[in-house]
Amino acid sequence: MDIHSRLWRLKLNEARLKHENYPRPHPSIQGKAQLHNMAYSVYKVIPSSHQRHCKRCAKIYAIDDEGLAAVVEECSYHPFRLGGGRAPRHRCCGRGPHGLPCKVASQHISQDVDLEKLVDFVSTRGNPGGSSSVFALDCEMVCTKAGLELAAISVVDTACNVVYETVVLPRHPIIDYLTDYSDLTAADFRGITTRLTDVHTSILGLFGQDTLLVGHGLEHDFLAMKLLHDNVVDTAVLYPHTKGNGFRNSLAYLQERHLPHVSRTISGQLKCRGDAALAMKLALLKC
Repeated sequence: MDIHSRLWRLKLNEARLKHENYPRPHPSIQGKAQLHNMAYSVYKVIPSSHQRHCKRCAKIYAIDDEGLAAVVEECSYHPFRLGGGRAPRHRCCGRGPHGLPCKVASQHISQDVDLEKLVDFVSTRGNPGGSSSVFALDCEMVCTKAGLELAAISVVDTACNVVYETVVLPRHPIIDYLTDYSDLTAADFRGITTRLTDVHTSILGLFGQDTLLVGHGLEHDFLAMKLLHDNVVDTAVLYPHTKGNGFRNSLAYLQERHLPHVSRTISGQLKCRGDAALAMKLALLKC
């Protein structure tokens, strides 16, 4: 049995795609997506047209017509969540649950979702890569005036060779590179002209409707990519958290637990390349 057939048995069905909050096609409006389980998502629905939740400190703040915080104030936060165990500590600074935030930013940022503006999505069609193609992908996002937008994408094959990779210039002005998570800085965007529409052209020439896409929490990537696709193998589901529904193992934890000798990132490469390769290797372990 080939890799595609073995992985096909592990793909999410439609009910699970909706439960994991993958963007799914709107029943009557072409190019529009729906999210069916925002209660399960790390993202939040916008409180109102002129309010947002801060991604970092969780405060609800007012925005102006440009999408920026209406009142300039510092944002104090922990860049990484609490670790597990009997005495949980923030992975960023080692402080406990009630420890003072270890970082301060000059402004709030948001990753809220406006459910009415899930438009301009593309759907995979045909089988340009063949009916048995398998790829893993990962994306990095930055925060713009409009919220989170795609900033980089890496796609690898089953041998973890890169088949598509690019930095992407967001549609709206960048207000935070989210370097703690993305490893991206302003230098990465110098000379970049690739836009999301260019990414769509490339991936629709690579992915078909029968392509299996592998990744870790790909619902976030699909949302940023504005992609609708049915056949997904999600390592966040393949390796469930011991606490059950509502909890997820991080990719870093799964790497340490199952592939301790595999490097997640390599100097000089996009972080998403290493994450895509790691997701592929984790999926293949289940075969």
